[in-house]
Amino acid sequence: MKSRSENKFAVILQGHDVAGAEPTAVSPAQPRAVAPVTATAKRTGRTPGKGKSSDPSFRQVTAYIPLNLHNNATIALRLANQIRIDADKEDFSELLTRLLADWYQGQTFYRPGK
Repeated sequence: MKSRSENKFAVILQGHDVAGAEPTAVSPAQPRAVAPVTATAKRTGRTPGKGKSSDPSFRQVTAYIPLNLHNNATIALRLANQIRIDADKEDFSELLTRLLADWYQGQTFYRPGK
């Protein structure tokens, strides 16, 4: 184990009188060339304002489901999406929406507006 005098800060402070030291002149750093920011700069990442998270007709919800069910359903969904054409691919949110809507359509005890 290193002693306190051999630690990484000792190397930095070596030769400097920390207590009562007077400030020394520091040479100014050379300015670095910075590329100007332009309005045509390409943004990376997702475009804000698009998708379900910013759509007021959607709400994020949380549900606890068994881990095995989630894993198996995710694998099955991915496999099903591999054989579908692009327009028919379904994400996990769309799968849950479809299943919940099918369940709701079968319910007779609650219908708003009736």
